[in-house]
Amino acid sequence: MTDVFMPDRYQPNAPTKLILAAIVHVRDADDLGLWTFAKTMPHIPHEYTVRQRSKAAGLGPGHEALWVMCRDFHIDRWWGGRTWRTIDLDGWAIWAVDDGMILNRRAVDDAGWTD
Repeated sequence: MTDVFMPDRYQPNAPTKLILAAIVHVRDADDLGLWTFAKTMPHIPHEYTVRQRSKAAGLGPGHEALWVMCRDFHIDRWWGGRTWRTIDLDGWAIWAVDDGMILNRRAVDDAGWTD
């Protein structure tokens, strides 16, 4: 396959890079087993990962990208007694807690969302 020259104006812009970093994080975090089932909250079933674990695995930029997306490009969903700012990515609804230290997720198709 021949390499194709792409002028700078065709390079991915910042939002595209953010989305790509987030997708890579979700998939790589799965492969590395970074998502943990929240056993202390069985009444609100979901998985979580924390910033330190992501950074230690070399996925810090992706963790931050997910947090920024939850903060700036979210869908409001009612679940577990409150409204969460979520993003839908790769079959998961993902939301951040406070400053993004913790990222939570549950399958988009799971029953219980009251959009």
